Amino acid sequence: MFSGNSGAGKTIQAKHIISQRRFPAVLVTECLTGKEFLEFLSKLPPCYLFLDEWDKHYTEDDERACILQLLEGSGNGRHL
Repeated sequence: MFSGNSGAGKTIQAKHIISQRRFPAVLVTECLTGKEFLEFLSKLPPCYLFLDEWDKHYTEDDERACILQLLEGSGNGRHL
């Protein structure tokens, strides 16, 4: 997890890591609702996921909890 002030270079660093590694990775830069996020994730192969601007896109605790549950597969027996 990268954290820091706006303009500190977190997104650039994530893009650099993605370009230098041999593992599949996806940089998500837009806000997706729970259902949209689940559909998006279901189309991806196993990969590392970088969520850009997490704190700006998901401001409510329940939104964050929903996305984290989708990522860990809570309730559906499937880990993404």
